[in-house]
Amino acid sequence: MKNVGLEVKTYEKPLKKYHNRYYKIVSIVKFYQKNSIKYNQTSILNTLNRFLAKDELKIITLRTLRKDLALLCNKGIIKKTLLRLGEGNGSYIRYSANKYSLRNLKRFLEDKQAIVEHDANATYKFTKDTQQKYYLKNKGLNTHKSKNATKNVSHNITNNKKIKKKKNKREETKEIGKRTIDTNYMIKNVAKWKTMRYLDKIEENANKKRYEDSIIRTQEWLKVSKDNYIVEKTCIDQNGV
Repeated sequence: MKNVGLEVKTYEKPLKKYHNRYYKIVSIVKFYQKNSIKYNQTSILNTLNRFLAKDELKIITLRTLRKDLALLCNKGIIKKTLLRLGEGNGSYIRYSANKYSLRNLKRFLEDKQAIVEHDANATYKFTKDTQQKYYLKNKGLNTHKSKNATKNVSHNITNNKKIKKKKNKREETKEIGKRTIDTNYMIKNVAKWKTMRYLDKIEENANKKRYEDSIIRTQEWLKVSKDNYIVEKTCIDQNGV
């Protein structure tokens, strides 16, 4: 569709890029309305994006256009009318503008900018006051800390000594317990080792005693055997004589 005769007003210093877009939307709606051209949101979007590209501005999507149209309608800058096309034929949305639409848009944007500047100033003042209050509060806190510095340091040293003493005592108790366990273990094993050596000694002594008894019995037997041999030989000699 050729937009012959369509003039989109531009302004020297738009406050924001989207402000320029609002002016273009209102101008396009007025042109369609004046020339009784049937259109829909897609038609507005295509025409708008051509003008945005010409001005080297970012083109938008249909979703963004719908948000812009809703904002302009809510602020009373343009008017939306829903026309029903009959049963089964759906409906048709028509936007209309009047001779005051552009002036009302300019006033709305100026008021909005004033609100933004007011909010920015209020935020700056609030931030500045908060920072000053925080600084004074910390300054007083630091002064209070300086007055009690010696007392706090002394108190901290005492507490550190107590903590260190308790820690050393716990470690000493733990070490004693460990040594006790090790000692009991050694006693148990030494006792076991001594018991085994004692039993071995008893066994050794018993074997030695049996050996000695065996030698004694052998010697006694040899002595008895020798005596018997002497007696028998004496008897034989006597009988032979």
